[in-house]
Amino acid sequence: MEIRSCALEGLEKLTKPFTWKEVRVFVTGAAGFVGGWLVRALRENLANVVVLIHNSDPQSDLFRSGMISTTAAVLWYPAP
Repeated sequence: MEIRSCALEGLEKLTKPFTWKEVRVFVTGAAGFVGGWLVRALRENLANVVVLIHNSDPQSDLFRSGMISTTAAVLWYPAP
């Protein structure tokens, strides 16, 4: 078993920077202010985004910007 002196030891071995390209990300609250911003940033970095939408307000940034069409959406409606 290898014992390391600190948690960051070995990071110098990483040869290529991290990229969001084709990483699948699940975002809850995507129709909200922060969620909409997060979806936009992830899609700009080529992530595969799946969103959970509780309130599908057409006035939210997610819908107005058209980002909803670039994601896979899960609509959730609570039982009455």
